Amino acid sequence: VEVASGDVRDRGPSAATAFVERPRLKQQLDTVQRGGIGLVVASAGSGKSVLLEQWAESRTDLCVCNVALSVRHNDSAVFAQSLLTSLARAPQTITAKLIELKATGGAKLGEPFIEGLLAELRAQPDDIVVVLDDLHVLTNRALLDDLGDLIRRLPDNVRVVLAARWDPALRLGGLRLE
Repeated sequence: VEVASGDVRDRGPSAATAFVERPRLKQQLDTVQRGGIGLVVASAGSGKSVLLEQWAESRTDLCVCNVALSVRHNDSAVFAQSLLTSLARAPQTITAKLIELKATGGAKLGEPFIEGLLAELRAQPDDIVVVLDDLHVLTNRALLDDLGDLIRRLPDNVRVVLAARWDPALRLGGLRLE
């Protein structure tokens, strides 16, 4: 589903309620299937982050893990730590093994991190939605390649929603064809 229109964010349950509701866009986000990818692309200030927060608040049946990306997330260790911190806030049991995962550091997440994360996500009993907000700030090609690999291999119980100012450099063409 494509909807056109840091740190881990925790603004509280009522942060997005003062903004305009966009039910049609939230319905489009609802169509992201298990194991699928949603992409929200819009210009700066258009309300992508607010839309995602409102949608997450409306989907109490899902475990939504939101990571607000910043330039410092171009370091794979920072990216990995933020992702794991967000997943650790999930209501289901996250094992100590997940929290102990470490990215290679520098440019790449590394295959051991990707394999370990995939194994832990497959073991989760509930559906998980991973939201990566402001993906356009990631310019580290090796990290983006690893992230694209991770997204392509996600288990069916995980959905990903990406938000950016422009199409992310994740080589999504093949996924769009699927």
